Parts: sequence; structure tokens; C-alpha cells
Amino acid sequence: MSEAQKVTGRTLTSGLKEIGVIEKRMRANIELINKYSSMLSTFKPHFKDEDEQRKKVKSLVQSNVDLFKQAVDLKLRLEKTNQNTIVTLDGKTYTIAELLFIKRTSQNIVNGHGDRDHHGFNRVKGVGNLLYSTFQAMNDNAAESKMGQLRGGSNEATIVRFYDEEQKLKHIRDLEDLINKITLELESINATTPLEKL
Repeated sequence: MSEAQKVTGRTLTSGLKEIGVIEKRMRANIELINKYSSMLSTFKPHFKDEDEQRKKVKSLVQSNVDLFKQAVDLKLRLEKTNQNTIVTLDGKTYTIAELLFIKRTSQNIVNGHGDRDHHGFNRVKGVGNLLYSTFQAMNDNAAESKMGQLRGGSNEATIVRFYDEEQKLKHIRDLEDLINKITLELESINATTPLEKL
């Protein structure tokens, strides 16, 4: 373990959770700022006197400014760690950032559903979803539709495929397997990978 890793003691998972804690603290401070930032002259201050209340508001605002800076620093460290940490998956090397991109752009596969338009394409954006739709677009739908339009014509028409069904299914399985492996791998990696220093 490097010196930087020993100093921080934070993992990707703890860093991600810490950003959530920072947001929660900022929301709580905002509620207090809203409550204490003004009062009617005929009312008594919430604190010892007006100066104390003014100091409290200033302190709460400064706390949120500091928390914001802390969250930005943490986000940069998360991104740096994701870009620099190499993972081997099925004999191929990726950075965590690449795995996250693949997973994020493949939400239909991750979630196990495909929202499709009338052409059979995914409505959800993302190159992973579009690659999945690419493989699924190899089908007989267009030919079957044309065949249904033939009225009383020749019964000699047959469907000619310009793709290999086995290869199509293999591509789909491989992509689904990759997404599932990424999901499992990221859980483990995030829990054990130390955050890098900036």
C-alpha cells in the first residue's frame, strides 16, 4: 500500500458515501440559514443577541462553502482513481472509468428491460444500449411484414437472412455477460480501491 493510500484510508465506496453525507449536511445548513437569516424587529433573536445570530448565519454559510469545496475535491479524487485504476475482466484490461461508462450507457441491459420504439430500437440513449439494439435489429421483422403485404401473389416467397442467428445470439449473450460482470466487479472494486490524492 502506498503512502497516499495509507494517509487517506478512504475507498471509492466511502468516497461516494461521503459525498452523500456532505449533501445531507448542506441541506440541513440551508434549512438553518433560512430559519436564522432574518427576523422581525419586534421578535427576540434565536441566539443571545443579533450579533450572535449574524455570526451563526455567517458560520453556516461558510460551512456550506467549505463543504462544497470538499465535495469538489472528493469528486476529482474519485475521477482520478477511476481513470488510473486498471481492472482485468475476461482477459481484457479496462480502467474503472471505462467500466462505469459501459455500464452507464447500457442501462436497459443492466435493468433487464428494453424500451423500444416502433422500429425496435431502444429509446434510452447510450452507446451500450445502441450496441445491444444493433444485435437485436438482426431479425426477420421487415421480411415478415413484406410477406404479410403480399395479397394473393406468389406463395414462392421465402425469407432470406443476411445475418447468422447464432452469431447474433452470441453477441447478445457476450454483451449481457459483460454488463453483469462489470456490475459485480465494480461492487468489489469500489469497496477495496483506495482513493488517490490530488
